[in-house]
Amino acid sequence: MIFNLFKKKKAGLKLRPKQEVEIEFLSDESDSYECYFTRVLDIQRKKVILKAPGTERRPIRMFPGQQVTITTLDENTLYAFQATVLDATEREFDITPPANVHDEELPARDENFRLEVPITVEYRAMNTAHTQVAQTFAITSAGLVLATNLPIPPGTSLHMELEIPSTPDIRTKGRAISSEKHPDQKSKHLSEIEFEDMSESDRDAILRYAIYSRRRQERQREWGEEEELPR
Repeated sequence: MIFNLFKKKKAGLKLRPKQEVEIEFLSDESDSYECYFTRVLDIQRKKVILKAPGTERRPIRMFPGQQVTITTLDENTLYAFQATVLDATEREFDITPPANVHDEELPARDENFRLEVPITVEYRAMNTAHTQVAQTFAITSAGLVLATNLPIPPGTSLHMELEIPSTPDIRTKGRAISSEKHPDQKSKHLSEIEFEDMSESDRDAILRYAIYSRRRQERQREWGEEEELPR
C-alpha cells in the first residue's frame, strides 16, 4: 500500500556504509506504524546490516521475520523498498538486500522549493532575551516559514534553534523577510525567515527531515491513521 506513493522506475539505489535510512514497521505492542532513523553498517551479498534504532541506552529490538520499509534520500532521489529482518541483536539487525526499489525524483531546491512540515523552533530577536517557541509552517530552500502568534517585523534579526530528531539541535541566525496572516488560522501569522549563517550540513539535515516528514504525511493519508515521528 505504501508504494502507491512512488512511481516505479529502474532501481538505481546503491546503499553504502554510514548512509542514513528511515525504517518503518508495524509495532506489535501499539498495533501502529513506527518510524526511526538509523544507519547502514555493512552491505553484503545476501544481507544489509543496520544499526538498531533507538538510543545506545534504549535500543529498539527488531525480530527475525519482521517486515520493514526502508526509505533513504540520495542526492535528489528518494528511494523506498520493503525488506524482511533476517537476524537481530540488541545493537544491530540484518535485512534482505534491496529489491523492487521504487524511486522518486525530488523537485529542484530552487526559489520555488517549499515543503509544508512542522518543526519545533525556539527563537528570539537579537535585541531581546525573551525566547519564544513556534512551529514551522513550511521549509524553503533559503529558510523557513514560522507560524507565530504575532507578526515578526521584516528586517528583524533572530537567533533560532531547530529541533530535528536524530540530530543535535541546530542553532542559526536568520532575518525576517515578510509576515502575513495565516490563511486558515486567524490568530496566527506566517513569518518568512531567511537563514543567514547556516552550514551546508545543517541545511541538508533540515531538508532531509522535511522530505522524510512529507512522505510520512502522505502515508498517513494513505493509511488513514496517525504515525509516530522518528526518534
